[in-house]
Amino acid sequence: MKKMIIFVGSFSIFYLAVQWISGYILTMMYAPSIVGGEQTAVSFGGVSTPFVFALFSAILAFLISSQIGKRTMEAV
Repeated sequence: MKKMIIFVGSFSIFYLAVQWISGYILTMMYAPSIVGGEQTAVSFGGVSTPFVFALFSAILAFLISSQIGKRTMEAV
């Protein structure tokens, strides 16, 4: 049960961190193109891939929960 709580907690933290960092990078790299006088449509940046971010966060969370599990087993 403790490993699951550690996994879910670290997954949530990593997922939020990766989303925040990617949003920050996309915002900083965005350069609007001003061609005409008025812009009639709203333009957004690139499309993100949430599955890749979730997979990356899950891998990191699994590695951390595995390392913590090994430490607690060695301490006993």
